[in-house]
Amino acid sequence: MSQYLSCIAEAHGGNHSKVAVAARFPTLDADDLMREDGFPQSGTFSPAAVLTVIAVYLWSPACKGSTRIAMLQAEKCKALLGAQSLSRRENQVRALHHLVSVVILTYNRADELRRTLDHMLVLPEQPDIVVVDNASTDGTAAMVRQHFHDVHLISLPRNTGAAARNAGVQQTRTPYIAFCDDDSWWAPGSLEKAVEILEAYPRIAALCARPLLGPEEKEDPICEVLASSPLPCAGLPGPALLGFIACATVFRRQAFLDAGGYEAKFFVGGEEELLSLDLVSNGWSVVYAPRLTVHHYPSPQRDNAGRQKIVLRNMLWVAWLRLPVASAVRQTWRICRSTRNYRTLAAAFLNALRELPWIWRKRRVISSEVHRLYRTLRG
Repeated sequence: MSQYLSCIAEAHGGNHSKVAVAARFPTLDADDLMREDGFPQSGTFSPAAVLTVIAVYLWSPACKGSTRIAMLQAEKCKALLGAQSLSRRENQVRALHHLVSVVILTYNRADELRRTLDHMLVLPEQPDIVVVDNASTDGTAAMVRQHFHDVHLISLPRNTGAAARNAGVQQTRTPYIAFCDDDSWWAPGSLEKAVEILEAYPRIAALCARPLLGPEEKEDPICEVLASSPLPCAGLPGPALLGFIACATVFRRQAFLDAGGYEAKFFVGGEEELLSLDLVSNGWSVVYAPRLTVHHYPSPQRDNAGRQKIVLRNMLWVAWLRLPVASAVRQTWRICRSTRNYRTLAAAFLNALRELPWIWRKRRVISSEVHRLYRTLRG
């Protein structure tokens, strides 16, 4: 017997049966009284049905002289409803706390990191947060220690770029890891949705969220590219990808570790493609999930020219680390044709060539199946 029905029954002199309640209030559909509306127990009364019964009772001629009692019973019902709803939510938050953690990468952006942490610490999912400081010199580590006692801080002795995220993952113990940078943060509810998707689709390694840019919250132009991915996605909850956005992705921790995480030599700039190819080569899927949202305020503290050189170098490395020779040659030619700044291209080529011995040691050609996916995207 539902405790909510018991409240109603007390106002009716103890008559607990559904039939009796329905007979007393013929305007109600008896089946409506047994709908769950979010309650886990089979056969419990829905909040809507309970409140309807109360309302009908209060206006019924049968309640002469007992309105005060009925109102007290109504208050008891509402309190019980609220307590059970709150208890369920507390259990959900407790479960999420053990399922998803957040790793934040930062370097010399103390003020921006403070803003990001202010947003992340009020998320309803209440995840553990790990900040990996890439040897900042602007007091970032001290700021975190002084103002954010609930945040786990890893201070690296040198700047290792994107690979610093690997140290953050090693610090966590949850099955899912969400990444963001010091200039981005997750929207409330997105991490909970990510967990739901990853729990429902056990072969997904990573979910790429939809970034909204700046205070205007304009959708990042990359979202249109991700949404129109031509890769086969049967049985997946969104478009399949061979890439993702590093500051807007939730990973399955074990898949990330099995793939080796981020390659340290890539530093920052186009570091996602190699990891994505390795994940798919291991039998995982990478999926675009626009239901998940990340707010991104791109930092003005960026060396765009220097990053472009790194991006071009990393594209060359990916080609020669993973593609068959003929395909690597074609991709190299595309990179040359698409680059207008020949000085930057020359510097990227020189940096890439310096690591030729490392490339041949680490070269591992992707399977023909994964290569077909790559050709579908790149041609």
